[in-house]
Amino acid sequence: MKLTIRTIAMQDVAAVARMAQRLAASEGEGRTEFNEEAIRRDVLCQHPHCVIWVAEAGGQPVAFLMAYPGYDMLSASTGWHLGDLWVEPGFRRQGIATQLVLALAAQAKDHGSRWISLTRLKQNHEAKEFYTKLGFFERWDVCFHAAGGDAFLSLANASGGMQAMLL
Repeated sequence: MKLTIRTIAMQDVAAVARMAQRLAASEGEGRTEFNEEAIRRDVLCQHPHCVIWVAEAGGQPVAFLMAYPGYDMLSASTGWHLGDLWVEPGFRRQGIATQLVLALAAQAKDHGSRWISLTRLKQNHEAKEFYTKLGFFERWDVCFHAAGGDAFLSLANASGGMQAMLL
């Protein structure tokens, strides 16, 4: 099987949106708002919020990896956060996910980055084994917290009209 790893193109939008929906469903999330419109608006734009690499086999996208840049204060270095990784079930255990992570690592290094971070669901033991084999390690002393939806709006609106300077 000939595999091509490349950044997302306009012709991949529908396939990546379908794979993102399957990923969300597999994680018990139901539907994702990361649809075709969001991909065009947030990824295939002048100032993308993230990068998506696509694995193509037989002329069709069969996997994707989404990542975005970050900064670590302790090491004073840039890096990338691997946000999502999906391989279609019929193409798993063929090295495709590994090739996508290697593509991310190579590009990150070429641009001066020194690390890759990621999160995974605790119950996803396959992912834990996969990432451990690649050299990722679990930080037991770190907990992931998120504020979204109403919690985010409550925080954002709590300033009482205070103006904040953002980038």
